[in-house]
Amino acid sequence: MTKLMDIKGYWNTSNDVDDWNFDEKNIWEGQILLEEDGWFEGLVVDPFSEYKLDRFIFGIFHEGKAIFLNKLTSIEISAPLIFNGTFNGEDYTGEFDSFGLSGNFRAGNTKMMTKEIEQNLEVQEKELETRLENYKGTMSKVFKDIYNTMLSLRTEASEDVLKKYDEQVKGNTIKRERN
Repeated sequence: MTKLMDIKGYWNTSNDVDDWNFDEKNIWEGQILLEEDGWFEGLVVDPFSEYKLDRFIFGIFHEGKAIFLNKLTSIEISAPLIFNGTFNGEDYTGEFDSFGLSGNFRAGNTKMMTKEIEQNLEVQEKELETRLENYKGTMSKVFKDIYNTMLSLRTEASEDVLKKYDEQVKGNTIKRERN
């Protein structure tokens, strides 16, 4: 069963991996449709940006564990961004990368939050589905290729996100046992 969820993300461009201070203006927020296998798609806006149009997000989300989120907007506005977060009991924290012709590079830290929507569900779901289809119809060929590649690998990507999460949890457990 598909879930409709609100999502909000903060970011900073700090080179310090331990810098979890976020400016309230560095946010994006919107909604996602989450499938049972962890695949999601959604639209967000950056409310404090001069660019007021939707940004397309998609990826893998395992509630209470981890999220791998791709964020696409017009290439004139931003390079594609990849956000990775692990659940810390409150939200999903991690790093985000910028995706370019020469590969990915670390761009900063991120914090993401989600909340399931329970009221006016059908109306909001249909509206988001329509907006998503409209957005996908206007994507550039390059972005369609990125999206279609990830979509075709969604099962493997989901397994990879869970594997990395399990390795991280195991690594943190070993560290605690040593201390």
